[in-house]
Amino acid sequence: MNDQSIILVGGTGVGKSTLVEGLRESFDFYLVDRRSLVDKYVLPAYEQYLKDNGIEFKRDREHRFDSTAWYKNQGNPGLAKLVERELSINNGNLLLVDNLRGPLEIKYTIDNIPDSLFVALDAPDEVRIKRLLGRNSDYDGLKGNQRERYLEAKAVIEKESKNYNLAETFEMLRFLKSRAIYIDTKDKYPEECLRITLDFVLHRLGVNDETR
Repeated sequence: MNDQSIILVGGTGVGKSTLVEGLRESFDFYLVDRRSLVDKYVLPAYEQYLKDNGIEFKRDREHRFDSTAWYKNQGNPGLAKLVERELSINNGNLLLVDNLRGPLEIKYTIDNIPDSLFVALDAPDEVRIKRLLGRNSDYDGLKGNQRERYLEAKAVIEKESKNYNLAETFEMLRFLKSRAIYIDTKDKYPEECLRITLDFVLHRLGVNDETR
């Protein structure tokens, strides 16, 4: 499994974090999550840019979206190079990335990390909003009454759609065939998504399920 990476692809509320927890029971892997990469590399540079230009910054979710858009506009292929950096220092462990999203990130990864496998998770916006409302996570920053929380959750999904063209990303992965799988999580239990993912990954890694 040396230099092997599994890349989760998808927006907020499609079931990525739940899938990661399920995979923990099947593999030993080095987890690289998007939030940590943004915290470590992107936010400090973006906040310095704002400071240099006399612009106030807030550490909220919208600010994070703005920071990754700014980072991409600096000529970076999204966070893909940062993933490549993590792969180079992980001492040959299986790398699980949660997650990449935009077409630039995926194209760079396809071209520069040839052994990467992609698990694309998707769900309709209303399903994602409902899941977002049910998470009660401080990270999501949803506050107020039920209506206000719904509008904030809807704004998160809309902002994300503006920053990342997931439809184009999924279409790009469709042409990879043996290196990618697409799962619509709308009507699937987490256990089913995990089973589909394991069947795909184990086959691609050449691991016999009976000897895992």
